[in-house]
Amino acid sequence: MMAFSEVQQYNISGKNIENNANTNFNTSSFFTGALITIVNSSSNTGTYVIDSVSGDIITVTQELVTETVSNGSVVTNVLFNTDSITAVSQIPQTKGMSYHVFLDLGARADDDLGAQSPITNRIGLLAETFGVQTTKQRPTFPVPGTALVTGESKTLSIDLAAATKTFNMGGIITEQLLVKKFPTGGRMDETNPLSTDGYPGKDGSEVARVLTAQEVAQFLHSALDSSFLQPYQNITNMAVLVPSRVGYDYNYHSGVNENTPVEYLPLIPFSFKSRFQDNLRSVTLDNSAYFTPSHSSTIQTHPVVIQNITTDFVPGQPWLTFSIQGEFIFDVLGSAKDVFGEDS
Repeated sequence: MMAFSEVQQYNISGKNIENNANTNFNTSSFFTGALITIVNSSSNTGTYVIDSVSGDIITVTQELVTETVSNGSVVTNVLFNTDSITAVSQIPQTKGMSYHVFLDLGARADDDLGAQSPITNRIGLLAETFGVQTTKQRPTFPVPGTALVTGESKTLSIDLAAATKTFNMGGIITEQLLVKKFPTGGRMDETNPLSTDGYPGKDGSEVARVLTAQEVAQFLHSALDSSFLQPYQNITNMAVLVPSRVGYDYNYHSGVNENTPVEYLPLIPFSFKSRFQDNLRSVTLDNSAYFTPSHSSTIQTHPVVIQNITTDFVPGQPWLTFSIQGEFIFDVLGSAKDVFGEDS
């Protein structure tokens, strides 16, 4: 999960955000290099990088528009542990990321978009259940005649070194803060018939909007119905964060030992990767990223194919339930994308 701290009343001037409550910012949540998201601001809604923190003032690296906000939020995007997630669990999810499950859109892999915050082009899921099934492809066959000699029939198998890895999850969908980032130029410069200001995000800035639960569900179904040619819509990767005590090299994570309670352990993405020493007799790939605790700048995700999404709409109910089934994969075959890409 992603924990956050928030401030609801503040002044903005230049690159400074001043807390109107006359209290200092919590430096364990707000610190240099961390990402913050300003929500419900008339001029500054978006994600920024902290340059410094001094008392009740945060200085960011980007220029801001001067304003006073009385009912908004400044939210940190720093990954902590399950205890922190539980402490800040919020329904609806309108002020930050606090999830164990993330779905990545194809655009998160687009280097042309530049830096993206942990919540950009990504959907968080309040998953209450998560199941994984690994099925080994290992055919077996009986050896004819063995029972004639030994009184016991024998069976052999062939290890095809292949398996299918499927998952299912269920939970609830509430209102959610969705942050998107789009490319500049091209169709983004076309005239917007609904606004004289053009299309939000045309200048490369992030677009942050709070969607209703029903709108989030509609987006998920639309994403599944799309293809690789719609990277700002198509879901390609998933991260399911789980507590971890032992790192890639079988050493404990920094600050962790055998007595550290599970709720205080760092979180890493569930994967099928092995630690370094477990794979010595084969081609050793660098899987260390999958055993590195997730934080505000990095959440390692796994390629997936989502095969089914079900959402249950109840009239008048502000939230709804969902179930998702899919399969973990190595990667999406790229040949078709190369042929049908925009450049071609």
